[in-house]
Amino acid sequence: MCLPQRFAGYLISVIVMAAVGLLLTSAAAQNHKRWQDDDDLEMILAQSAPLVAWIAPEQGALIVPNDTITLDVRATPQRGNITKVEFLISGQLLGNAVPDAAAQDRYTLGWSATTYGIFSFVAVATDSKGFKGYSSVRQVVVQKPMSFTLSAEEAALAPGALTNILATVAPMPAQVELFQGEERTGDILTTPPYQWAWTAPVSETYPATYQLKARATDEGGAMGFSPLLTMTVARAPNVALLQPQNNSIFPEQSTVTMEASANDPDGVIDKVEFYAGGGLLGTVATGPYIYHWANPEANVYHIHARAYNQYGVAKDSESARIRVGDNILPTVQLTSPENGQGFHLPPTVSLSAAAEDADGEVVKVEFYRDGTLLGTSTAAPYGHVWANPPEGSYSLTAKAYDNDGGVATSAPV
Repeated sequence: MCLPQRFAGYLISVIVMAAVGLLLTSAAAQNHKRWQDDDDLEMILAQSAPLVAWIAPEQGALIVPNDTITLDVRATPQRGNITKVEFLISGQLLGNAVPDAAAQDRYTLGWSATTYGIFSFVAVATDSKGFKGYSSVRQVVVQKPMSFTLSAEEAALAPGALTNILATVAPMPAQVELFQGEERTGDILTTPPYQWAWTAPVSETYPATYQLKARATDEGGAMGFSPLLTMTVARAPNVALLQPQNNSIFPEQSTVTMEASANDPDGVIDKVEFYAGGGLLGTVATGPYIYHWANPEANVYHIHARAYNQYGVAKDSESARIRVGDNILPTVQLTSPENGQGFHLPPTVSLSAAAEDADGEVVKVEFYRDGTLLGTSTAAPYGHVWANPPEGSYSLTAKAYDNDGGVATSAPV
């Protein structure tokens, strides 16, 4: 059968494309098999290589020059026996390990530090089949001997609370850094005081602990580290002052009974302290939290309770104002107008007064004309404008009230 020329061309193209497709399919199959073979080979090697795990030193161990440490690993063969274990330092052979007589799978090698720096170690185990297994990288820091301390104003904080972290170091380095875990936090400080503001992190669970350390570096690059500082973050306790009530008054030579309620959302209450102003009056370790303050001197006091939980986090109650002894009346004096002062019609008379209270505060000053109230001022400077008074002579006074109900009247003008 003879096909038209155009159909013959189509047929040839289809045959060529099919042949190319078969070739591509065959090549892809071969590549896929090669990839599978490579994966299988890697899996076989991984399953055959010895397992090497560090026992000592700890990651980031700190030592000083001339210290000697023991590099200690456990090497476990998966096929055959372990024939040798080598230790590498910064990629270079340090030496061959010695099998531990008491534990045949442990291998050790001593190393003495001769200079400052950070050194990286890797252990390589070879088995009788020629397979090699590698440990993870273990770093050791050889630090410069320094007199180094790290302290906190408060080592236990509520979430979001702020405290200051202070480092002292001698001899004076080129710079000092603060780390939380392995992450640097805060500025790099080059001059003392080496102090950072640290905010207690918010966590999903409490209590939470955080490890802080400082690193000092001298002009030559040698480093020294402070001891670790453990910070505890826990929710603050709940505390309320139950008695005495605000603005309570007590006679002299009496006993003031102070009582507080306290509880903690994450633990227990360790103690409750009672304060008058900034002075500690007493401490109660167990509930009910009651303290008897005997014979306080006559005065006005602002008292509060402070509760601590078992982690050392503290919280203050709201304060209450109390008075012991009689109220001291306020003092008040009209400062304007002057005695006998005259005004032209139609006048505007500005009245002003000075008022104080020795044992409390002035809450208001009233202004009077011949005993009739003209106006009231509740905040200093105390004053009132008397507009368009009728012609005549008047006696003006001011009356001051304190927060304990005491009243005093000025001399008339």
